[in-house]
Amino acid sequence: MNMNHTAILKRIFSVAVPLLLATACITERTAEVETREEFVEHYRVIKGAPDWVNRGSRLLFGVNDTRLFHGVAYASPMGDMALQKSVADDMARAEVARILTAFVETVYADYMASGRRVKGGEKSLEVMDASVLQQIKAISNASEPAIRISGSWRDLKSYDVWTIAELDLKQAKSVIAALGYINADFKLHLEMNADDIFDRIIRERNNVRRSRSDDAE
Repeated sequence: MNMNHTAILKRIFSVAVPLLLATACITERTAEVETREEFVEHYRVIKGAPDWVNRGSRLLFGVNDTRLFHGVAYASPMGDMALQKSVADDMARAEVARILTAFVETVYADYMASGRRVKGGEKSLEVMDASVLQQIKAISNASEPAIRISGSWRDLKSYDVWTIAELDLKQAKSVIAALGYINADFKLHLEMNADDIFDRIIRERNNVRRSRSDDAE
């Protein structure tokens, strides 16, 4: 890896990691799913772009009702197409990690609202999020590609390269279940309720989208 590549990646992670860690603090909420900014679709309008570029990072149902985390990101021209594609891929994986972390927070809020408590209270969430982030880093490398790069597109006007990465909820639950220092009761709550919470988030997101459409009319 040349110095240029190293410097660019350091810059990416200097932005991405604090953004992820900033979601670690949480207060107790009701069991109702809160429609967070992370889960609401933001449409771009780039003419000729694939639909996934304009929809951006989101939760969605895939083939056979699989539940997927989609991360979408782009890299601007940098004189080296291979490097540009690699940077776009890394940023798309970071997007998956971001929305996965937000999803885990939402499941944790539901867990807390159900009347359960983990030892250490909110501090345990910080440990949990840090652990998830460590696992995300581990599974996103070449030897363990659980976060999969599923597509890319080059804008022939701006020469930006767009990449989409994805992670299946089943794989995400397996990652968290493998963490030895996460409360066992929370793991059970995650296993039993994550699918329903995922579905409720999508329903709430669709309600927000319909509301916006109604307001625009």
